[in-house]
This record gives sequence, C-alpha cells and structure tokens, in this order.
Amino acid sequence: MEVIDCIESVVSNMSDEEKGMLKVILEYGKKAEKEAGSIWNSQQELSSYGKSVTPKWVADEMTYAFQQGAGIVDVVSGKYGNYGKMLDMAIKEVLVKAFHVSKPIFSSDSKTYEGAVQREGWIAENLLNSMITNMGEDERKAFTKQVEQLLRAKGISAGKAAQAGAAIFQGGLTAARAVMGFNFHILVAQVANLVVKAIAGRGLSFAANAAMQHWVKILFGATFGWIFTAILAFPLLTSLIYPREYDKLIPAVFIIGVSRLSKE
Repeated sequence: MEVIDCIESVVSNMSDEEKGMLKVILEYGKKAEKEAGSIWNSQQELSSYGKSVTPKWVADEMTYAFQQGAGIVDVVSGKYGNYGKMLDMAIKEVLVKAFHVSKPIFSSDSKTYEGAVQREGWIAENLLNSMITNMGEDERKAFTKQVEQLLRAKGISAGKAAQAGAAIFQGGLTAARAVMGFNFHILVAQVANLVVKAIAGRGLSFAANAAMQHWVKILFGATFGWIFTAILAFPLLTSLIYPREYDKLIPAVFIIGVSRLSKE
C-alpha cells in the first residue's frame, strides 16, 4: 500500500502546527533542535512553517528517508513506497529492540491499507507509552488528571476513569489496557488527542500543557531525547549496510499516528 494512500486524509486534516512539526522532523531529523529549534519554540512560526506542507510532500520525504542508503535494493524487494513494509522494517530493525518486546503479529498483511494502519498504530501506541513512563512524577500526575477528565467527557464513569488514570500513572498505557478492556481505544484516542493539542499549544490545562510541552519537545527536539538516543544506539548490521534515516521516519510516523488516533 503506497504511503500517499495511507496518509493523505490524515495529513490533509492536520493543523498547520502539526504539519510544521512534521516538516521540521522530515527536514532535520536528529538535528532538529540545533537547526530549527526556534521554529517550534514559537507556535506562530510552527504554524507558518506548516502551511505549505502537502500529503505528497510528506509521502515523498518519508519514502526518501526510508530508502536512503538502500536505493535499488528496496525497489527490487518491493519495499520502496510501500507504507506497511516500511513500517514492518522500522519495527523489526529498531522498535522491538527499543521497547524490549517481541515482534508483534498483525491480523492484516502489510500490503493492505488496514495492515499499514495497524503497524502505524502499534508504533504510535508504544511511543506514547514510552513517553508517559519517562515523564517525571509531577508531570505524569498532571497528565493523568487531564486524561481522566477527557475520559469522563467521553462517557466513561468517574470510577473507571480514575482507575485508568491510576494505572497510567503507575505503568503507562500498557497497565491501563487491562483496566479499560474494550474501551482501551477510547483511552488511546484521548492520550493521542493530548499530544496533538500540545503540539498546537492549546486546549490543555496549564499544568497538563506544561508537562506535555516539555515532553513533546524532548520527544522531537533534543538530540539526547529518548527516541533519537534509542534509534541511534543500535549498531545493527542492516543499518550499517543500509543507513535508513529512522531519526526522520519514526517520529514522522508517530505524528501521523497520533493525529489519526486522536480522531477515533
């Protein structure tokens, strides 16, 4: 399934701030804070930077980041421009090692739209979970309070929302899955919604906004941010032979993934 087919509707409906963040990441990757830190320290500049972003531009940049260093190998193997296969490689080469988990099994083939979105969702959920578990105690407390409010607004009982908040505080999204059961997708959507709001710099309580702004900037901006550190830490043979630009691709997938999840 081609990248453009999977991301077009999501990118088309992004705010200019989200598009601006996406553009910075795809242009600078791990050098983003050094090269373009002033842009996302200003919501106005971030919004202005994202106005010209189109789905085709994003798809082309993501494909280029993936195939960088591999060239004809990806074309011959059928990975070139195939969103699902690109994400499969990112999961296999980087993310299962970063998260210390087994390679996930998906119900739909990577060549299908459904399969590609499943893989994107897995990446987004796991990065959201890591973001939460890496927050400081005070930041996580402010964050979980905001999540509880959003869950109640979606019709989740106060008791269940409090249970979910406590689980998130103690163990992140993974711990909250058992509490929420069939409603887990509602929880994930609300967490994703908070990240989208943080990128746009609006719609959060003061305490929650401070926590989310801090972690969104670490997630995307700092060379020493955990995602870039994790990606750059693996001396994988395949990465040495085919140096894909995962420092651009994976954060871009995260932004697209949380934007999609936030609308569910």
